[in-house]
Amino acid sequence: MIRLLTTFILIAYTVLTSFAYTITGRIVDRESHKSLHHAIFLARNNAGRIVIGVEGDGNGRFTSADVSDSILHIQVYHEAYDTLQITLQGLP
Repeated sequence: MIRLLTTFILIAYTVLTSFAYTITGRIVDRESHKSLHHAIFLARNNAGRIVIGVEGDGNGRFTSADVSDSILHIQVYHEAYDTLQITLQGLP
């Protein structure tokens, strides 16, 4: 049986010298909605450079550093699940 991840993502905008934002979220099991602790959240920009690399806490929550890329290719990893891949577009 394939186990799937769901990531709830909240984009929080912070104005610095240019438009920057942080990404906060919680990684949970898609069916049970139980938190997945220590999942890895990675985001790459269009050039393929990793701009976010964080591990979720014991409750599946994570927060990124400030980023300013307008397109992010996100991957969420957990050893017991298939990798989740999504793309966020249209940010400042």
